[in-house]
Amino acid sequence: MATPVTVGVVQADPTVGNVEANRCALDDATADIVAAGADFIVLPELANTGCVFETREEAFELAEPADGPTISAWCETVADAGIWLVGGFAERDGNTLYNSAAVVSPDGLETVYRKVPLWDREHLFLRAGRRWAPHHQHAVWALRCACL
Repeated sequence: MATPVTVGVVQADPTVGNVEANRCALDDATADIVAAGADFIVLPELANTGCVFETREEAFELAEPADGPTISAWCETVADAGIWLVGGFAERDGNTLYNSAAVVSPDGLETVYRKVPLWDREHLFLRAGRRWAPHHQHAVWALRCACL
């Protein structure tokens, strides 16, 4: 018999420019979802920064590398809880910016997907990812799980 998986979804309204406050709000929301028994948490797109940048400079200042404080906090949360998480973040890789999603397991960061189809003004600040295909696929609870 199949084992049910409880997915928790965070509906957030991040404040553009206030990464620390956004991170704290996400920490509180994920703690509540973990306490409710979730096995897998899904966070919004650009959860750490908010979605609308006025300038490339603003996006650059707010973005962080995949091994930065936001992903590190998510890794700690899921390791302590023994769950998985997918969350969107503004990624800075050198001088290049991406709208990315991190897949985090109890073992740490599994992969980062860089959004391919940029929307509206995103192309002014962000570079599109290179491919649609998932970087990795993982068997989780006998399910095929991919970051698309």
